[in-house]
Amino acid sequence: MYIYNEKESINNLLKYYQYNYAASGILFICCILITFYSDKNYFKGLLSLLIVSWVTWFGHYALHKYPNTPMAKFHKLTHHSEFGKTFWGKFLEYTINEIWTFGGGILWLVVLLLKKITGVYWLNPWVIMWWTISVPLVHEVYYHQTTKPNIHDIHHKYQLTSLHPDIWDIILKTKKDKTPIEDETSIAMVMLVWCIIYLFIMKLLKKRF
Repeated sequence: MYIYNEKESINNLLKYYQYNYAASGILFICCILITFYSDKNYFKGLLSLLIVSWVTWFGHYALHKYPNTPMAKFHKLTHHSEFGKTFWGKFLEYTINEIWTFGGGILWLVVLLLKKITGVYWLNPWVIMWWTISVPLVHEVYYHQTTKPNIHDIHHKYQLTSLHPDIWDIILKTKKDKTPIEDETSIAMVMLVWCIIYLFIMKLLKKRF
């Protein structure tokens, strides 16, 4: 297992990809497949994945960096409290906070608005929505339905660290020093299964509309 060292930026990136080459490959394939069944602009698809993954990091960072905002207080209630462990706590967290803020839903809305104004999809909305729904899926299925300790536990102890995705924590130095670099293979498998389902949904929607 590789350990993050805050002073070794380049080495941390190399270690991340050495440890997560399979997971990175799975995400790349998912993005390519979704792009193939949408606009076939692969550069735009990959750029969309890059930006929406950063939105996930930044949105989560902002909620903890500025704890007195209404959304930050809502996140604290629905995730960092006893209420957050209940069905309704999780439901509100996933459907409001995670999908529409740091999940990427707000970016999806911006892309649709720009399409209406300019007539152009500046990013791939299909890739963005796949990622957006992946965020609560991974959060619940991988982080909350497994009994083994995981990186997300560190975030609950030190809330301005381990905000996820791990690659952005490494690049932007919000990963807690001397903690493991996350093995994202299981996460990528959850996203791959969802991608396969998502492709069928895409086909059905395209036939209908």
